[in-house]
Amino acid sequence: MELMPPSPEWEERWERLQIELDERIRSCDWPLLALAESTALPGPRMLGDVSITNGELREVGFSYGDPMRSGGPLIQVQTASIPAGRDVWPDDLRDLLEQELDRIGDRSDVDGPAEDTRLVVEGAGLSAVLVRAGARLWAARCVYEGRQVTVTARDWELDGIRLVKVTDPEVFLSGRRDYMTALRSRVPARPSDHAGPPDHASEQPVDVANAHRTLVRACLEQTAEFASRSRDRGRDRRGRRFRGVLPERYGDMWDAAVRAQMRLSDQSREEANAAVTALVNQLTQLQEKAVWFADERLREAAVTETLLYWSGLTERVRSRPAQRSWHHAWAVRTTGLARQLGGTEASPEELRRRHRDIRSAESAWLDAWTTWATTFPET
Repeated sequence: MELMPPSPEWEERWERLQIELDERIRSCDWPLLALAESTALPGPRMLGDVSITNGELREVGFSYGDPMRSGGPLIQVQTASIPAGRDVWPDDLRDLLEQELDRIGDRSDVDGPAEDTRLVVEGAGLSAVLVRAGARLWAARCVYEGRQVTVTARDWELDGIRLVKVTDPEVFLSGRRDYMTALRSRVPARPSDHAGPPDHASEQPVDVANAHRTLVRACLEQTAEFASRSRDRGRDRRGRRFRGVLPERYGDMWDAAVRAQMRLSDQSREEANAAVTALVNQLTQLQEKAVWFADERLREAAVTETLLYWSGLTERVRSRPAQRSWHHAWAVRTTGLARQLGGTEASPEELRRRHRDIRSAESAWLDAWTTWATTFPET
């Protein structure tokens, strides 16, 4: 939630990955489709979603419009391998539309019937299937030269879609680089490790308990919803849409919790963000892995003790051994991730050792919480 400037090692790895991705797109030996050139097309235009499986390029998308905005035209054209033995019409299109609705905070349902339509590709009208979500969103799909072609659009008419083969992807590759550079330039400067809370923290008082607890409740609700959606995939679609907190509210809730953490613990913003990240991850992991967490009494006690401990109010909680164990488990996990993002190469033996260390640390942490739960007072 908290945007922090990436390290130089991360920047170097990011640049290397982008160069490798660009080369894959340039050397793609199957036809990639995009919109026919027109001055009316929304911008920026850039490389969109790309899928690589087992080292093989499976899907390439080109995007028109700002994907970070929830309003205005946005068109995405994807060319992909057709999944073997899988029927992708039309439920897969409904999934795409549901994801876009969730992303922009629109709780409308995608329950209209699929329609037969045509997509114009290289001047020829091809049979396609179309699914709509209200008046703003639609997705259509056809097959062209043995590849699956999908167009997803917001605030753009189907009649205005003309697809052509991409002869030179450079405008899309450079568009993505420029967009990502501009996006990352908005990240605030890295604060000093010893800097105190900024002046504005005292000007925006926050109810500390509520700020932390509101964020935790929303995150637990979200992870429970996502787990439910994963279990229900392939069953009756109705009712499995995410109905939790809208995405745009998470930034505000996270910021409120970080500012509250700074006030309580006298931490810098970076330190406070790290503490909030650790405590939220601990509780969402408990929800996923600890059976006893479903018990409301134990869950509320675990949340309360975790907030007391990590906010700095007191370490004198019954779950202190489990909290200290999470310190270690979280450090083991994040240290390995930091090395990976920093581009540090690891041998197979090193990777296996890291995996064992993570599993061992998490097992000890879960055991500590199990002891806490089984010895919890009845009243």
